[in-house]
Order: sequence, then C-alpha cells, then structure tokens
Amino acid sequence: MPVLLDAVSRNDKATPSTNVKVRRRLVFRHSVAALAVLALAAGCQSDTPSSSAASPTPTASSSPTPSVDPSVVSAIDAYLGYVAAYAHAANTANVDDPALAQYIGGGLLLLSQHNLRVLADHGAVELGAPTATVQTTSAALSDQPPTVTITACVDYSNYQLVDAKTHKPVPGATLAHQRYTTRATVQRFSDGKWRASADTPHPDTPC
Repeated sequence: MPVLLDAVSRNDKATPSTNVKVRRRLVFRHSVAALAVLALAAGCQSDTPSSSAASPTPTASSSPTPSVDPSVVSAIDAYLGYVAAYAHAANTANVDDPALAQYIGGGLLLLSQHNLRVLADHGAVELGAPTATVQTTSAALSDQPPTVTITACVDYSNYQLVDAKTHKPVPGATLAHQRYTTRATVQRFSDGKWRASADTPHPDTPC
C-alpha cells in the first residue's frame, strides 16, 4: 500500500477495453491505520495498537455515475476493501489478519504480508485515517482473468508510523507528499471474488 516503510529500514539498515470515471472517497473508521508500511514499502513498489480493533469496514460514497458495469463496481469495492484491510492489519502489524486474503490476492498479498512482517520485526505500527478517492477506472472484462485498473488519490495527511509500545513517531518517517496517486490492478479470481493483485504508488505525482 503506502511508501513509509523506508523510515524503519533506514533506522535499522534495511489493454483496457472500457474507460469509466468514478469518484469515491473512503474514510477509515478505525482510530489507527497504516503508516509504517509507507516508509518500508518505498523499496517494494509492486508495485497502533488500539484496544478496540474493529474489522475493516470501508465507508464509501459515490456521486451518481451513468451505467457503470457491475463488475467495475465490484472491483472498486474490492480496491477500497484492500485499502481498509491493510490499514486495519497495520494497526497491530498483524500478518494473519483474515481480511487481507478477502480483499488482496496474488503477489500483492505476499507483499502486504511482507510489509506487515517488517513492521512487526521493527516493533512499529501505523496509526491514522488515510482516505482513498478513486479517480478513474479502465476495465478489460474479457481478459482472463477479468481485470480493472484503478487510478486513485490517496491522502496520508492523517497517517503516522510509530513505535508499537510508546506510540512515539519513528524518526525520519515523514512523507514528502502526503497526497499522491496510485495505480492498482484488481482481478476476478477463480472463486469469483474481486481482489487487488497489484498496487504501484506514485509519490512523484501529487493529487
């Protein structure tokens, strides 16, 4: 997901067939979200402990859009679910959070689990409430597997990488840009469910 895991590492030494424009804003309900992986994930571009960790339930609102294919809507929901699930798991650096496999698949699942494991190994978690706004989608539903590419603006202004025990900010864990675009690939897997399978952040492209 993000690109903040670098701070932890530095301290320790570590063809589209249709185009549909959709705008959705995702607001995390948890008090803590996912900042540590922003620092460590800089080198992995595929691209919080909170006493009450509710299961990730993304809240999304969308302006009316003319006849959007239901598959595209499902892909968007899966993308938002991926962002929420990762943020929820990063609250406690929980590699085994069951929501991860529900919304994330393929290499992105392995990368997400790797980033969470790095957080845990460094005694860090991510706190905050990032938001994701889907800007455009490009669907190739006749491909095998059916694929939807999503471009989104992710806002990490309320996002922080902290020590898991003290909740003090990790030195150097500051993003040059707190809002930037990301390009995600969402695919329909063999079980019929849509999952995010790749996500490439573009910190050099503010939004």
